[in-house]
Amino acid sequence: MMSAAKGVVGAVARVLLVLPLCVALAGPASRPAGPPRKTILILPFHVATEEAGYEALGEGLQELLAADLSAFPEIEVVDRRHLDKVLKEHELSLSGLTKKATQIKVGRLLGARLLLSGTFTLVDSTIKINGHLFEIASSRLVRSREVTGKVEQWLDAERQLAKRLVEDLDLKMTETTAHRIDKKPDVNLHFIRGLGYFYGSKYDHAIMEFLNTLRGDEKYADARYWMARSYLAEKEPEHARIEFERIAREFPKHRRSEEARRYLETGRLKGTTTRPVRRLSNPLRIEIVPAKEMPK
Repeated sequence: MMSAAKGVVGAVARVLLVLPLCVALAGPASRPAGPPRKTILILPFHVATEEAGYEALGEGLQELLAADLSAFPEIEVVDRRHLDKVLKEHELSLSGLTKKATQIKVGRLLGARLLLSGTFTLVDSTIKINGHLFEIASSRLVRSREVTGKVEQWLDAERQLAKRLVEDLDLKMTETTAHRIDKKPDVNLHFIRGLGYFYGSKYDHAIMEFLNTLRGDEKYADARYWMARSYLAEKEPEHARIEFERIAREFPKHRRSEEARRYLETGRLKGTTTRPVRRLSNPLRIEIVPAKEMPK
């Protein structure tokens, strides 16, 4: 079990270190007409296991759930940069957000209506993911959800949790949103592998993985966004510009669209990265499993 865990979840956890959500908090003028959106703050999940290699999976779950819920126009996910700013201003850290009172306080400071926190637990070869949805104004627990699965099927467990949260938030599942959540396993793994190469400063490898992601799902806007960031890091600003323009043009309501427009409008396409990139000391060892070979 240990070798399997290190080969799948352990590696995934390492590649998902400090992933920025980059979800723009749009002003009232830029929001589409209709009912106000439900603003939700998603915190990194607490990893409750002493086994090495799983430390960063909590932030990986945060990123994937943010991507899934952002598919719904009724939802606005709080920008990770805003969260980091509030934590810095109040001398807090992500590791210190374990108490419910502190979590609720941070949610109020960010103007969120809802808070999602949770725990990832590993027992033998079985994982358990618990998600807790709170109403910030009243500090009331709206619903707790639990999903379980084998360690090598953690992506399936994350999708199950996302679908149950959709039910709890009274969201309407359309063909488009269902497609966003039910991506082919190999597409998601290419995407995760690309993120790993990006944070390992192997930008050329990252670009290839994001291209493979887009071959499997050409509407995967997050993959196009990170490919643009990889081109930028490779000092190829013109290629980055092309990808950012496609995001802004083809996915105007996507959570990455505002960030892409900022790159295009603020002169940041100078051939260098806009924030420090964390280098990983461990080699990436994620194997891409064809969809037909994935467990049902």
